[in-house]
Amino acid sequence: MLLNRIGFLLLVLPLSRSSVICKAEPLFQPPPVCKHQLYCENAPNYPSNIVSRELKKNPHLRGYSSMDEVDSLTQDENEPETESLCPSMEEIIIPKSGLTRDGIWMYILNDNNFNQSVRIEQCLDRDQSCRMTSGLAHGYYTQCKQRYTYRQLWALNNEAYNYKISSHHGHHHCLGITKESKSST
Repeated sequence: MLLNRIGFLLLVLPLSRSSVICKAEPLFQPPPVCKHQLYCENAPNYPSNIVSRELKKNPHLRGYSSMDEVDSLTQDENEPETESLCPSMEEIIIPKSGLTRDGIWMYILNDNNFNQSVRIEQCLDRDQSCRMTSGLAHGYYTQCKQRYTYRQLWALNNEAYNYKISSHHGHHHCLGITKESKSST
């Protein structure tokens, strides 16, 4: 079900353009759609001037600036070395645009003094068999699956000329699952 994988929540606040909202020409170009991605770190038409202006006019937003951290778990020296069943790559990104729960691309508020970072963990062998699966019961197989979560970020809304808080979906973790083979039933 698509709803379990992607999402977006909105809280609309007025942008200081004027008290009259007109549907003439948009303030900025729509964000680029990154093929097969949930976020874009580079946006050629990113409206930096609008983002900077709105952050200056709305200093309360600076309290929402956040920087995620990459987990650096250390292994207990008394335990034998372990290997993940599903390899993944973890990183922190500062996206310029992102996909919403409704499938809409929006520019995310980010500038030199205001960062909304996102921690992502991407499956390297997505939809492939897990590692080290010997001894699995007959009629079953394993598969690496990407799991998603929602992250609230401040974003620009081109249609209403305002900014809002929105839940962008992101790569949360890589999970190894076991499934019954269809041919075994």
